[in-house]
Amino acid sequence: MKRAERHRAVIVCAAVFVAACSNGSTGPQGAQGPAGVQGPAGSPNVQYSAWFTPNPWVEDTVFGLFNFNYTVAAPAITQTILDSGVVLTYGKLDGYITAIWPTDQVALMPIVVSYLASGTTETDTWSAFATPDTLRINMVNNTNLYGGISTAHQFRYVVVPGGVTAAAAGEVVVRGTVGARYTRQELQAMSYAQVAQLFHIPD
Repeated sequence: MKRAERHRAVIVCAAVFVAACSNGSTGPQGAQGPAGVQGPAGSPNVQYSAWFTPNPWVEDTVFGLFNFNYTVAAPAITQTILDSGVVLTYGKLDGYITAIWPTDQVALMPIVVSYLASGTTETDTWSAFATPDTLRINMVNNTNLYGGISTAHQFRYVVVPGGVTAAAAGEVVVRGTVGARYTRQELQAMSYAQVAQLFHIPD
């Protein structure tokens, strides 16, 4: 039976029941039924990218240090988001050996990776710079160690709109599931797994 037909059938049955009881006295109120199943949780208007691999990197030199840059189109990043929401960018730096970066480990950018190479302390700094409609991934090494960047590194971004009832402009975002509110700093302090669970982001 189709949904509309079931609805009509319920109305007809209810009408018959009322007509049959209209000549009698009103009976006692029945016991309260069990609580219904809770409806599905709401979700905020959170957007996220797929994991992407920068290629090709564009190299330039700033204050004598080689900078590697990759810019990706990100229409979800608007000026409103930059003013009152949060952009979280994560790196999965599988281009390193596992002794430096475990496989599939994910961290919020900026990420600073330090290690020894030929007796020299190397420091790689990975940063993300969001502007309206774009996101730029940047990497710089303190000794200009690299002539190129591994294509095994992956990145993704999560865009969280700001809450309407923010206690301080740009500081509160709303989790639609139970209405809990989180500041930008609280979201940034969470692990990637916590953020993914909070906003139902598939891996």
